[in-house]
Order: sequence, then C-alpha cells, then structure tokens
Amino acid sequence: MKIYTFALLGLALLFTACGAPEASTAETAEVEQTPPVSTEGMPEDLVATLNAHGGLDNWKQFRQLSYAMPRGEGQETQLVDLYDRREYIKQPAADGGAPIEMGFDGENVWITADTTYKGNPMFYKNLMFYFYAMPWVLADPGIVYSPAEPITFDGITYPGIMIGYDDGVGFSPKDNYRLHYDPTTKKMRWLGYTVTGRSGKASEKFKWIEYPTWSNYDGVELADSLVWYVTEENLPISRRNARVFSDVEISKQAADIKEFAMREGARVVKE
Repeated sequence: MKIYTFALLGLALLFTACGAPEASTAETAEVEQTPPVSTEGMPEDLVATLNAHGGLDNWKQFRQLSYAMPRGEGQETQLVDLYDRREYIKQPAADGGAPIEMGFDGENVWITADTTYKGNPMFYKNLMFYFYAMPWVLADPGIVYSPAEPITFDGITYPGIMIGYDDGVGFSPKDNYRLHYDPTTKKMRWLGYTVTGRSGKASEKFKWIEYPTWSNYDGVELADSLVWYVTEENLPISRRNARVFSDVEISKQAADIKEFAMREGARVVKE
C-alpha cells in the first residue's frame, strides 16, 4: 500500500470546468517584440525548474506553438500565439459532420457551432494550452508565489511551489496551482490545481496531474502526456486517464494573424 504525506490545507478533462489564467497585457494589441525575460521575484526553485527544462530565455524566443491530441474518434488540433495567447482550435464533430472550429482573435472568443454545443468555449479558452505549456506559463505576469508543503508519492518526496494570481488576472484569478518538482533533476513532476468555475469562490480542493516524461523541442522541453489522478484527501492516489500530445511544432516566427480570425458563420461567445 502506498503512503502519502501532505501538510497543507488546501476532469473528466475540465473541458467545461474552468478557464486558464491569461497574460495581464492587453490582448488586442499586435505584439511584435520579444517579451522581456526576467526571473526577478521568482523563487529560486522555480527558476531551477525552468532551467531544467531549457531556460526561460530560450522559451521567450518562441512565438507560436501547435499540437494535436485525441478527441473522440479523431484528433483535436490547437495553435497558440505565445505572446498574446490568441488561439485556434479545431475539433472533430461528434456526429461525424463538419469539424467544430473555435478560437480567440485577440478580442473575441468565437465558435462555429450553434448554441446546442455542449462545451463552453469561454472556459476552454487556453485551458489545454495552459496545462500543456507548464512550467513555462508559471512565469507569466501577475503571479504570486509562496512555498507549498511537499507531497510524497511512491516513496519520493517532491518539493512544491504555490501559485496564485493578482486580482483581475485571467478568467479565474482565485484558482491556485501547485508545481512539484523532482528533487534530483529539478524537472516538474506534478501539478495540483483548484477550480473556481462559475462560483467565483476559491476552493481548497486540489486535483492532480502527473507529468511523467518530457521531450526536447529546439532547446525547450514540453510534456509528452498529462496523466490525471484519482485523489483522496487532496492527494494523488491512482491514475485515472491520460492525454498524449503529438505533432508538436514550436516556432520563433509568428503565425499569420488570419489563423485566429473568426470563421465565416461563427458566433461570438460572451459567457
């Protein structure tokens, strides 16, 4: 029997659960210059983790990221501008009809599906990107860091960092994250996160994702898969399901702004 320790009081894949925090800069502006690279104010162990994955200065040179992941019987693809977080998503239709397209053009969240679509594009905006682009997104502006008590899993103790957000940052600024890293390699191994959702109330109930392996893409590392865990008493207990990423491409050249534009016949989503 596994033994777990945890001293801090406090998705399905969350397709309709929560929205990822956003960069605090104005998203409607065209961004051409590389964002400034600074680790000032970051905990030393977070900087060590970023360095173990290739270094923040390397990550900031990239402008776009795209990838695919399973969805139903097909593949979902996502393209994200790494500077301003514009996004384009293409999903296979559940009924075998025309694919569903959605995105964020810098001003509006939009979708080609009608109001019978069961997902929530506002909550889904940047959601999988935020989970996938760990630990890099934890260097975004507007983040507040504090120590987190370590967790122990299968006899290994993983030190941790608590991540919070300034008021008004992103869709759910009361969400909290916990990064836990391997004590030897310093690479990220676990992500704990809470879900505010529509309630607007902070939660102390953490869900957990494991980041078991990583691959190098032109000098920076990204996760091969995300593994969600069954939890008990705010701790990861056993594997529940995994999401594997493929066709990963990262580039220092910006994607054409037209890639994120609202498609003909699409509707704007407000809530």
